[in-house]
Parts: sequence; structure tokens; C-alpha cells
Amino acid sequence: MKSIISRIVPNFLYFSGLSTCFRQFGSGLGAILQLQRVAESDQRAFVPNRFRSISPDFLNRLLTVLKADGYSFVSLDQMVEELQNPGLGKTRTRLIAVTVDLPYRDTFENAIPVLKQHETPFTVFVSPGLLEGQASLWWEVIERIIAKRNVIFVDLPKGRLEFDVSTLLKKKKAFRELHEFLICNVTNNERDRILNDLSAGYEESPMSYTSSQLVTWETLCEHELDPLCSLGATGLNFRVLSKLDNEECRFEISRSRDVIKLETGIEPKHFSVPYGDICSVDAEQMKLIEMSGYVSSLNSCPGIIYPNHSQKLFALPRLPVSGDRQSLRYMKTDLSGLPFSLRSR
Repeated sequence: MKSIISRIVPNFLYFSGLSTCFRQFGSGLGAILQLQRVAESDQRAFVPNRFRSISPDFLNRLLTVLKADGYSFVSLDQMVEELQNPGLGKTRTRLIAVTVDLPYRDTFENAIPVLKQHETPFTVFVSPGLLEGQASLWWEVIERIIAKRNVIFVDLPKGRLEFDVSTLLKKKKAFRELHEFLICNVTNNERDRILNDLSAGYEESPMSYTSSQLVTWETLCEHELDPLCSLGATGLNFRVLSKLDNEECRFEISRSRDVIKLETGIEPKHFSVPYGDICSVDAEQMKLIEMSGYVSSLNSCPGIIYPNHSQKLFALPRLPVSGDRQSLRYMKTDLSGLPFSLRSR
């Protein structure tokens, strides 16, 4: 039902003309787009992480339409500078900044040529621990494990959880429940232990799989030479910040920037909160990010940028460009600001 409503409402707002009317005064300064993966569609039946991925063709069409609609493509630096500018809100065109969460190989192969074609600046957020085998893309690992099994067990101090994953529907349900559970209900160390238990006897280790999916430091350095590309930092080992004490959190935030600077010679100015939802960060962690010397912090809460975000530089929302919403209608409706205005009422 929730999925059906999420499609009906944007279509109604678009075809009724409400989103077009609202855009004139409600679309703010523009938006920070959040890309996760850009790859050709995976046609397997069970791909619960498919929503994270869009096709290169859709990215091309989206950028083409945004340019035709009068948006200006700017770097994340420029977006933040515009927020800090005394003339805030008087810019003649609305702005779009593009961010890329994690340097996936397929994203670099498929997205960067499109971004360059449109002369679009982009910021890639890097987690050193993922690149160096200290952390894993665990949400993709559990997808691969569930796909190969009929039942999985999760051992906890209070007992064992059993998930029946013998059918496609049961696999999808188990993935949703396990994904939420591992972010919101256990510590980072407990999640790592559970993942190691689930991976025991599996054909490929979580770290080995992760290394196969992400680019190397060498590749990042090559792209950093491109004036359109900049690097941002995310958590050192992509841990849920809200599950860490203050000392651990500061280390996760600051050490990530230090390692990126050491490996690339570039010191990131902007931080992207790992996972970025309400379970993973609160005001205390956002304050620690600010105290660590970053210029801004981005989350994954959907929204567009308004002038009052000049006072909320460490809680900047982004507009996800996701696989389950590969529709120009949906994107144009979201960019009008109307869906977010309705949700806040």
C-alpha cells in the first residue's frame, strides 16, 4: 500500500499542475541530488538493493531536463557558498549539486562520462575503511547470502532469530527486516559479528566482495585531477554514528578526512553521514561533525534546499535519485518542493 501511495501522490501532483504552480515560490534555492549506484538494470528477481541504482540513460535524461528547465549545475562548494552569501535567495536560477555516495566501480564507469558530458560538477563521498578492507558493503552481502539460501539464522544474546527465505516473497521480507534490524537495533560491532556468522562457509568473504565493487585510491586520485570532481568524506568504517560514544564518533569522523588527505593530497570539506536516516544520526553527532572542522554535513533525509538551511549547514537534506523512482515526473514533482511541504503539515 505504501508503495502504491508513493506513486499515486506524485502523479496526481504532477498531472494536476499543482507541482508546477508550487515551484514558482516553493522550490527554494534548488537541491542536492544523491546518487548511489549508476548501472544497467539487474534483471534478477531478487535484487532488494535495486532501489539504490539508476541507469546511465535515466541520469542523462534527468540532467538534460533539468538544464532545459533552467537549473544551473554547481559544485557542493558553490551550493554551500550560495547559502552563506548575504544575497541568499536572490540568485536568478535554481541550483543543482550532485553527490555520489561511495565510489562504486560501475558508477565511475557509467555516471562520470554522463556528468562530464553535461559539464556537471560532482562530489564523491569516500569511506577509507571500505576501500581498504576494514569494512564491508554489508547490505549487499546479506542480499547475496539470502539469495542463495532457504533459511538463515541470527544468533543474539537473547536467543536465535530464524528467517525463512525459501520463496521470493519471504526473501524480500527477510531482507527488509534484517536490514532495518542491523542499522537500528544492534551495535556496529554486533552487526559485524552477525555478518561474519552469516558469511561463514559462503563462497566469498564480505571484504573480498566489497573490494571487487569499489574503485581504488589510484583511480580516485586520477579523477580528482578533473576540475568537475571533488572528494568528500563519510565515516571511516561506515559505522552508524549514533551507536558510537563521543570519542569513537570523533575518530570515525576526523580520521576519515585525515586518511583521504593522506592518500589523495586533498582534504575533504564536506561530510556525508553514513546511512543518513533518523536512526543513524542525531544533533549530538552533527555537532561533533561541525567541531571536526567540516564546512557542511549531508544526510539522506529527502528534501530540497531553502534559504534557512544557511542555519542548518550540518543537516543538509538531499534529493535521492533512486531506482524505484526512475521517473522524470517524480523528480520534477519533488524538485517543486510540494511533496515535502505537504509532509511537514
